[in-house]
Amino acid sequence: MPDRPRRPGLRRALLAALVTFAVAVPVSGAARPAAVPAPAPTALGPLAVSYTHL
Repeated sequence: MPDRPRRPGLRRALLAALVTFAVAVPVSGAARPAAVPAPAPTALGPLAVSYTHL
């Protein structure tokens, strides 16, 4: 004697919606161009070589 009526269709639909949402949100975020562009590379001066630690 079950305590509550079973609704496998509703449970399956909710689970499918949850899985779809969990997959679609990260994929759509990865496909979208970045909202903040990457900074321009910094120009570095010549690197000095130190022979005092050899």
